[in-house]
Formats: sequence, structure tokens, C-alpha cells
Amino acid sequence: MKKRIGSISIYSGIIAPILFVFIFTIEGFFRENYSAIKNFISELSIGNRGWIQITNFLIFGFLFLVFSIWLLQEFRKRRLSSTGPILFLILASCYFFSGPFVTDIGTMFTKQKSVHGIIHGVLGGIVFLLMTASSWTFLKLFKKAKDFKSLKNVTLFFAIILTLSLIAFTYVTKVPTSQNIFPNMNGLFQRLALIPFMVWLSFFAFSIRNVLTKYDRNILQ
Repeated sequence: MKKRIGSISIYSGIIAPILFVFIFTIEGFFRENYSAIKNFISELSIGNRGWIQITNFLIFGFLFLVFSIWLLQEFRKRRLSSTGPILFLILASCYFFSGPFVTDIGTMFTKQKSVHGIIHGVLGGIVFLLMTASSWTFLKLFKKAKDFKSLKNVTLFFAIILTLSLIAFTYVTKVPTSQNIFPNMNGLFQRLALIPFMVWLSFFAFSIRNVLTKYDRNILQ
């Protein structure tokens, strides 16, 4: 039973980011008067078809939460640092609640006006900070334990990418003069900051069971 729950949790972690990106990409492509270059992903939650992206947030958040809870239990069982899994739990919760708390049109983070928009903005700010922070947090653990070597280099690569893309995204959305260089490209830079995390998360979930099994084997020797 425990093995089956573990498998479900791992598959949740693998599938959730792929499904999330696939849905908002396809929906953005077919949505009238919507541009993936110009518009934020959350703007897909607005309008008659907004329920698709709202549901997308809810499904991703739930599946990510399932994986994060399992990961926290597995790490605590082995007395590994819980910081990374806890950051994942917070991230998953923020993604989940970003669904019902719909964004305002054409805004991000601090420019929200409605109550639900303000909450969405706060959740979004936490999400983008923690996506980067979680990668560096796990990297710190992977450097200490030799059994996590297979995840170390990949995580370092994505941690750097996430950091640079977060800086670029913040610059484009927060510095008014940036629009002279990158006019109406908020959506593109948001995707550049988000999609690498989704790729890393899926790889992380795919690899973690074998890594933990190897860790257990070496502990017993």
C-alpha cells in the first residue's frame, strides 16, 4: 500500500508540471485576443473560458501538493533537511489558491486592485521567489550527500537559469524604462522564469525514488 502511494505521489510530481505547461500553452494559442508574448499566464483565468486556467491551477497545485507531502515524509524518515520539501508545500499551496483568486486584467503582483487580484498578486510573488529559492535549497542538500550526485549538476544548472530568468522577469515588469527595450514582452519573460522550474520539477520527481533507494542502500552498508 505504501509503495502504491509512493508511486502515485511520484507520478503526480512528474505529470503535474508537464500538464500545467501543456494546458496554458494550448489555451493561450487558441484564446482570441491573447498573446503568449504579451499577456501573463494568469490572464487566461479571465473571461468565459477562464475556468480552464483556474482548473489548471487547481489540478497542478493539488498534484504538486501530493508529491510534496510524500517527499517531506520521505526526507523526515531519513533525517534529511525538510526545508526543500516545505518550500515545495508552500509553492504548491500558492499555485492551488492562484486558481480561485483570479488576477486582474493586465497586472502583476503590486498593481492588482480587486481583493481577489491582490491575493493573486501576493501568491504570485511568493511563487516566483520560492521557485528559485527551492532549487538552491535542494542544491545545498545535494552537495552534502554523495548519493544525490545525479541530481546535483542538473539542479545547479536550473538554479542558475531560474535566478537569471527571475532577474530578467523582475526587470521587465518592474522597471518602466525596460519597455523601451522589451516592449509588450511580459508574457514571454514570465514563461522564461516559470517553464525551467517545471522542467526541473518533473526531472526531480522522475529521479528522486532511485536516488533515495541508493541513499538507503549506502546507509545500511
